[in-house]
Amino acid sequence: MPQSLANVLVHIVFSTKERRALLQNRDLRDEMHRYIAGISANLECPAIIVGGATDHVHLLACQSRTITLAE
Repeated sequence: MPQSLANVLVHIVFSTKERRALLQNRDLRDEMHRYIAGISANLECPAIIVGGATDHVHLLACQSRTITLAE
């Protein structure tokens, strides 16, 4: 029985405007990372890791087979 397997990893980087250090509060930054991971999970693209610094956020997620990259 044929089957197709896919494992597409997507690395997305969000930056603050003009790379300003707006994410200095550690608690706020951690809460935002959890929020982004939740959004990713709702899209059936589970986050592998979410992190970043005071001026940007990295998201590494597994691309779902049911959603296009453009979505």
